[in-house]
Formats: sequence, structure tokens, C-alpha cells
Amino acid sequence: MADTVSVDKRRYARFEILECALVYPDGNREPVRAVVVDIGLGGIQLRSRELLPVDQTCHLMIGGGEEGTTISLKGEVRYSHPVEGSELVASGFRFLPSTHEERLAVAEYVHSVFARQAHELEQS
Repeated sequence: MADTVSVDKRRYARFEILECALVYPDGNREPVRAVVVDIGLGGIQLRSRELLPVDQTCHLMIGGGEEGTTISLKGEVRYSHPVEGSELVASGFRFLPSTHEERLAVAEYVHSVFARQAHELEQS
């Protein structure tokens, strides 16, 4: 049996974070509640209790943490699979900003995560 190696195809660095999120799959009024586990300029990875349909566009609402910063935009589900040994599902999203303002909001939000982590490292 050959070993399989997963190649990370991400274009941007990811930063670990624990932040609340709501995922609204297109056509659904009820959100899927989730927790963001990492974020980068290109997308996020979430944990939830529900599988999400791969390739579907969803509306994402992320944030409200310590600083009250939130971001709201569309993302495409790239993968969604059960996390072994738990009741959780890991789902990855690619951000789909449609305006300059949305791209700027993503950059500012990711920068705030990076700055917060840098500050926490300095304090320890």
C-alpha cells in the first residue's frame, strides 16, 4: 500500500484562531453554527456538527470575539468531512469576495488575528 502525501495548495499563511461563525448555505435560512479553527487571506477552516455540500457557495458571518470585530462574506465549501474520533466535521472554505471592500475587510480581519497573536506572544 502506497503512502499518500497531502500537498498543501494554499497560497497564503494560516493563523490558528478560535472564533464563532455562522454558515448559511445558499437557500437555507437556518445557519450552521461553527467554530473557526484557522484563517488566512484565502479562506478558513471550521468545525461544526454538520456536513456541508462541497462546491456550494455559503454566506459566512465570522467574529464577535474579544474586540467585537465581525466579517460577513461569501465562501465556497472546498471540503467537508468527519473528524476522526469526534462528532465534529471539518470544513474548508475559499473566500469569494466580490468587491474591493470585501477583499479589504478580509485583509483587515486576518491582520487583526495576526496582530492579536503577535501581542499574545510578546506578553508570554
